[in-house]
Amino acid sequence: CFLKSVFFPNGLKEIGKEAFMNTRIESVELPDTVAKIGESCFVRCYSMKVLKLSNSLESIPDYAFMDCTKIASLSIPPSVKYIGKSAFLNMYALDVVVIPKTVINIGPSAFGGPTLFKEVHIGFETPDDIKENPFDDKHKKECDLYVPFGTRYAYSRHPFFRTYRNIITEDK
Repeated sequence: CFLKSVFFPNGLKEIGKEAFMNTRIESVELPDTVAKIGESCFVRCYSMKVLKLSNSLESIPDYAFMDCTKIASLSIPPSVKYIGKSAFLNMYALDVVVIPKTVINIGPSAFGGPTLFKEVHIGFETPDDIKENPFDDKHKKECDLYVPFGTRYAYSRHPFFRTYRNIITEDK
């Protein structure tokens, strides 16, 4: 599909499954009224460079933004509680990701693939809350992990996080 831009009106509450799959959409700015997006709704939008998620979004379903390869930074809003499996898989340009402490579950390979992160900010108070590895292990030695104050030791011992280049605590 040659669709390059979409205006999402304020008042929109939901975007359905596979709604914009395989389009050439370049920018997605979801209004804060959007509380739900469907599985694979923006998968393989290779031209997408800008992604602003709704501050009402409750979850990010499986494969939602998989293969959106040009997005450089991503901040998950604090309204999100769940990030699905492979939700942000293969986002090659993604340098920085911010995951708030409100997220209670991250699916396997949610941020997997050959992404070359420079910074990962994660708000989980205890890394044991993460049951499956959301990141691939390939590039952790080039990436800094930012964790909540007082949790550095726990993260440095956890199998999913101990191989990051630096584990840095952030003040509250």
